[in-house]
Amino acid sequence: MKVAKYLIGAAGRKLSDPSLIIRKDYMFAMIAFMEGNVVKANEILSRPGMSELQDAEISTVTDAVQAWRNAGDDEKAKEFLKLSQEKLKGIEDGNEKTVSGMLVAKGEDAIGERRPQALEFNKIGLQKYTSKQYIAATDDFYQAYLLFPRELAFSLNLLQGLVDAELLFYKKVNTLEFLTELQNRYLNEGNKKRLEEIVSRITKKKDVYFISTLAKDETSQERDK
Repeated sequence: MKVAKYLIGAAGRKLSDPSLIIRKDYMFAMIAFMEGNVVKANEILSRPGMSELQDAEISTVTDAVQAWRNAGDDEKAKEFLKLSQEKLKGIEDGNEKTVSGMLVAKGEDAIGERRPQALEFNKIGLQKYTSKQYIAATDDFYQAYLLFPRELAFSLNLLQGLVDAELLFYKKVNTLEFLTELQNRYLNEGNKKRLEEIVSRITKKKDVYFISTLAKDETSQERDK
């Protein structure tokens, strides 16, 4: 901990940019919380500019989420979580988006925001599904699944959306592999029945899921020769 303080302090002495000073102060606040020095942490958080993060890097904003959550100010933590989510949408570089997404997800976990967001995506997806907008619904179910993958209802809705949209793949999900994954999870009787119904839909779409898969495999084999 002393080494971390020294490194942050040494870097801070070389910085004059206000945004970098704020970033350093949030790091010190987090260290103070980890040491149990709440008085020191709150003193740092009360410094001028600590709430002005519109131009800050996403890593600083996610540190702010954690810091204000530790300080017991959930409203401010949620405010900065929303800001970090908005900044995440504006990132185009794939690698940067992945790393930043992990930081934002950590903030969401810290204040218990992931499941409510997943429920909202799922709700919107169900509305689109009812209107037979299967591909659009699948995207919402996919977002709900990413936010809260252990919720079986979200997984089953995603699988059902994939099947009714007749999609072999959607982003990082392979429909048949996803089916196998769900078949290997523990399911209560209600979920088992629902999965069986989805499987019956898949078997009725052999031209989509089996013939297309075979054709793809044969094409791959020809390329390998």
